[in-house]
Amino acid sequence: MDNGNGSSWNIDPCRRLNDLEIQEVMKFSRLLDNQGELNADDDKREGRSNPKGTFSVSSCYAWIMHNHGQFTPLNFPSKYIWNKTIPPKFSFLVWAAANGVVPTLSMLSRRGMTVVNICAFCNTSEKSVEHLFLHCSFIRQIWDHFLQQLGFVWAHPTTIIEFLWKWKLKISTKPLIFLRFCLPFAIWWSVWLERNDIIIEKKQRRKTLNSLILDIKLLLLGWAVNIDSFKNIKFDDFVFDWVNLFKE
Repeated sequence: MDNGNGSSWNIDPCRRLNDLEIQEVMKFSRLLDNQGELNADDDKREGRSNPKGTFSVSSCYAWIMHNHGQFTPLNFPSKYIWNKTIPPKFSFLVWAAANGVVPTLSMLSRRGMTVVNICAFCNTSEKSVEHLFLHCSFIRQIWDHFLQQLGFVWAHPTTIIEFLWKWKLKISTKPLIFLRFCLPFAIWWSVWLERNDIIIEKKQRRKTLNSLILDIKLLLLGWAVNIDSFKNIKFDDFVFDWVNLFKE
């Protein structure tokens, strides 16, 4: 498109955009405008992962695995995700999150569906499964609670796959290790169910932070009841007194 001052980009979306998406498009447009003037030459493909500028499967694979020099694990943490302790439906959600195929609002929007892309918990854009499960300000409060209760110092990586690779533990009957092993499955399942109740079932009020924490603890207790080291633990102590109950 020529606006009289030279060529510029014409962004023509295939559907109506909501307010947040319009802001993102404006940012993207400014980014394009800063790339210099367009010319009449034909566009050329350039493989940025290959120094020669050509595309190859091997160079693309290496680029994906190293993510511009940032470490990404080569081996998928299958043994951690699929295990005998966690029921399959919980493992499937974690597997889907690790593979980036959880149907978040952002993904549905990219597939052409008209949705209001607002996080059910913090009212900002639900940009990715990483936002929903790791970086949302409300979900971070859940993580902070359990990490503090378990005496576990931790900083979330950027992606789900990095998180699982760094978090993964070998299953153990020792209470602290068992709870750490199971914690991501319980948190993400509870968050996913509550998110769906709000967005799909149109529930008017979301659960409080303490209510979600209770749901997560009940899930963990259900997985722990058959472990010998948990058999003498009282229900009230498990729900309300982790600090004293699980001292190392």
